[in-house]
Amino acid sequence: MSKVRIEDYQRWLDGFTYSQAHSSHNLVLNLVNCARLHDVDGFPFVDARYKMPRDKKRTNDGGLEVYTVAEMDSILESLRGSRIEGTAILMAKGSCRVGEAVAASVKDITFEQYNGRTYAVYDLHHQFAQGDKFAPLKTEDSYRPIVIPPPWSLRLAEIAKQRTADQELYICDKGTGMPMNRARITEKWIEFYRGGAINLRYLKMTKLRNSWATAMLWKYGIPSQMVDKMMGHAAKNILGKHYDRPDKELFIETVDRALFEN
Repeated sequence: MSKVRIEDYQRWLDGFTYSQAHSSHNLVLNLVNCARLHDVDGFPFVDARYKMPRDKKRTNDGGLEVYTVAEMDSILESLRGSRIEGTAILMAKGSCRVGEAVAASVKDITFEQYNGRTYAVYDLHHQFAQGDKFAPLKTEDSYRPIVIPPPWSLRLAEIAKQRTADQELYICDKGTGMPMNRARITEKWIEFYRGGAINLRYLKMTKLRNSWATAMLWKYGIPSQMVDKMMGHAAKNILGKHYDRPDKELFIETVDRALFEN
């Protein structure tokens, strides 16, 4: 820490939201104070005055709220080989919430052929909640097949194969036969931005799901009621509650038509 420069430290703080920067700065100050209590000195950077980053205001145009398809593809490439890659694929290409994606085991994922293309299908039946425990899904409508199109389905197959070879059970396995802690996943997500591996504006990992929905609606033209079903939203009308019951084949057909026939 004695080699940290003021400008580098300010740049590091700028990579956070206001609350994250404030907490991180306080943590560093506590570490330095502890060192000084033990007669360890040489941390001049902490005595400088720093500006905490301002949180960006939300806008209604979606520019700061979601990623484009190209940006999501870039993010997934940047995450290649990391422990959270598979989780991000399930969110950015399949609509999963964080806990839904983290709960995915290798055996939950199968592969289907349609129009000469390979689709991954995640049989979503529970979530990995805060507190490192499995829990029921948010609503009855949350139980659904998650369809991942190529080429990301093929990458998911590679990840599943690697997990099996390593005798690990989950796509986001932490190496012990259990999914990675959700707080740790968030930390890793931030690390990719902080370290510059992802060179895009920072959005929370949860925004991958929002970005998927925006792309399905506006880029690929899938009707909103169908997107609602694919996201696991609770139905709001009689048709949705009692009659609309798509299966995985219909999900695959819908995604294939939208992505490859337009």
